[in-house]
Formats: sequence, structure tokens, C-alpha cells
Amino acid sequence: MNFLPATSAGDGRWTVAGQIFEGPKTDKALKFAIRLEDMTPAASGLTATAKVIEPLGAHLLLTCDVDGAMFRAVLDSDAIVKTGDLLTLAPQPDRVRWFDPETTLAVA
Repeated sequence: MNFLPATSAGDGRWTVAGQIFEGPKTDKALKFAIRLEDMTPAASGLTATAKVIEPLGAHLLLTCDVDGAMFRAVLDSDAIVKTGDLLTLAPQPDRVRWFDPETTLAVA
């Protein structure tokens, strides 16, 4: 699971690595969480810098930097990515999870 800090932008909107996402309506600081396989290359989303590319047969395991944090994504094996490339990764909206960083519990 990838975790990034989230800052409230008001009314259930959250800023994560410079992007706005819909989330819980709370004023507490939260962590944005997404599984590796729930990310896809897209025109808009999280900006990532490729650090390590591991071809694993049916897919690529990409380790990258997103806003100073280590972040991983599973991409299709036919994806063409080189170390240092900038990519935009979009999380599947229904697969995003939110966590309280103090208690580490999921927030509904």
C-alpha cells in the first residue's frame, strides 16, 4: 500500500501531492492510501519520477518518487518506462483509502 499525506481543501476535498481528491468530510489530517495495482498511467493524476523498473513477466513493478515519497505501481508489461522518466499515475477513485495518521485506523 502506498501512503501520502493529505491536507484538507474543505468540504471533503483533499490535496495530495498537488492534486485534489474527494475524500472524507473531516478536518483531521489524513493519509491517502492506494494499492500498487490500483494505479494507471493517465493524462492527469499524481506526478511520479521513475526510480526502479522491475520487469516481472506479466507486469512491471515501478518504484518512483511522488512528492518526495517512495511510491510503487504495477503497470502492464508492455509499458515503456525508463529510470528518470516523469509519469502521471491516476488512482482508481473507488480504490482510494484514507487513514488517520495518529491512530493508523481507516477513516470511512
